[in-house]
Amino acid sequence: GVTAPALYWHFADKEALVREVGREVARLFKDRMLEAIAVPNPEARLRRTLEVFRTFAIAHPAYFHMLFVRPPESRGGREARDGGARATVFQLLIDRVAECMRDGSLADGNAESVAMTLAALVQGLVVLNRRGRFASDTAFAEFFDLSVDRLIKGLR
Repeated sequence: GVTAPALYWHFADKEALVREVGREVARLFKDRMLEAIAVPNPEARLRRTLEVFRTFAIAHPAYFHMLFVRPPESRGGREARDGGARATVFQLLIDRVAECMRDGSLADGNAESVAMTLAALVQGLVVLNRRGRFASDTAFAEFFDLSVDRLIKGLR
């Protein structure tokens, strides 16, 4: 019920509007990621964090696309221009990996590098799902969990 001209009472231009939507989407995703912290042990927290990524991508495909697929230039610039929201979300994954390294459920190493590897796996699987590579969301979830399990076992 809002007209386009009325938006400009609140936003200087389209870029400012897109930036604000990006911040709100990142906040929503971050809130979901923070829910995983309540899980009792480090490896379970890491797995829950990755599951949140999967469920968010299925429940909110346009938001997922905005956060993780669309090139930076069409998001209105680099992370510094959106308040670093994507960096904050990635830091949550790094923190889960570091916890697993400290408790021995993952081998010691560079937590940021391992987090990037995990992020590449799960993001790639989500993109494959969006391209119709799985028969159903259930088949996708099963393959996702199997793939995460294989990678985590390999990282031990």
